Amino acid sequence: MVKIAVVDYDMGNLHSACKGLENAGATPTVTDNPQVIAAADAVLLPGVGSFDPAMQHLRARNLEAPIHERSPVGSHF
Repeated sequence: MVKIAVVDYDMGNLHSACKGLENAGATPTVTDNPQVIAAADAVLLPGVGSFDPAMQHLRARNLEAPIHERSPVGSHF
């Protein structure tokens, strides 16, 4: 099964995201650990309505760089 890191930054609907991934046959792991994010097959950053506070939460947890490193070339926050 594909291991997907679901980034936990105290925002976003983690439960719904995980259920959708499970229904698609993936194994989601909710995490705020940069090493787990780096080791995952894929990374899911659940969305929110207002992304400015979300970025503050990501930066406070030092998650911006590991997520950025895993994102496709040319995409950025």
